[in-house]
Amino acid sequence: MISCDRSVCKDEVKYNGYFTSDDGTLIKCVESECNIEYIVDSSCNGHSGEVITMNNKPKYCNGKVSMNLDTDKSGYFILNNIKAEFTYPNIEKGNDTIIIQSTRYSVTQITTTEEGK
Repeated sequence: MISCDRSVCKDEVKYNGYFTSDDGTLIKCVESECNIEYIVDSSCNGHSGEVITMNNKPKYCNGKVSMNLDTDKSGYFILNNIKAEFTYPNIEKGNDTIIIQSTRYSVTQITTTEEGK
């Protein structure tokens, strides 16, 4: 992924997550395989933990509540009862908890070492 802020661009290595651009294109990357995502819906019902297009804008579904991604603020969300052995956006039911970070252009999993760093 290449991200640009005004006239400065940088190449960032991202293997997993949802990514969007100023034109609203939504990209889902799973283990370095990236595809344009075409989930369009009027609600988050059945899309918890996913990023969908709602009213022509990308929205993160925090349960049944849609969260805007079109701000410069970062947000953090906790996903409970999933298998942590799978990296987001792969979501399977389990007994673990992971943390998701959303920014204006991405929704990705926060990972740490065993020491929490």
